[in-house]
Parts: sequence; C-alpha cells; structure tokens
Amino acid sequence: MKLCYVTLLNVYKEIEEEMEKEGKHYQVHYAEEEIKNQVRAYYAKANWFHEEHILTMEEYMRVALVTIGYTVVTTLSLMGMGDIVTKETFNG
Repeated sequence: MKLCYVTLLNVYKEIEEEMEKEGKHYQVHYAEEEIKNQVRAYYAKANWFHEEHILTMEEYMRVALVTIGYTVVTTLSLMGMGDIVTKETFNG
C-alpha cells in the first residue's frame, strides 16, 4: 500500500510541475488531498478486512462514498477544464 501511495504522490508531483508552467499548480493540491482521502479509506477497509470486523451500514457508507472515487474524478475533471476553473471553483 505504501508503494502505491508514494507512486501516486510522485505522479501528482509531475502533474504539478506541468501545471506550474500554466500558472495553475495550486489545483494539484486539491487533487492530492482527494487521493489522500481515498487511500485512507482503502486503508481503513483493509484493516477492517484483516480484523474480520463486520461493519455497520453507517461505517461502510462513510468509507464507500470515498472509495468509489467520485471526488477524485470530479477534482481531476475540474483540473482539465482549462481557464474556466478558478481557485474559487475549488474553494466554493
């Protein structure tokens, strides 16, 4: 899991370097945070599996909503929309 996490952070570092050329490197921060949330959720699921913990529906849904990846995809989509997306879009 650590190798996956480090590799993802390295990819985002490369993306940030490219985005910096366009003056939009701040956008990468938002994507990194969403990836970190997703990895934390995967880690929680793995721990529960190894502990043979039976989740309540509330526990499962809290993690499932993150692991389906919609926040990551949405954030990455916003990054690819060019000049129509501003800092306010991400903060709003």
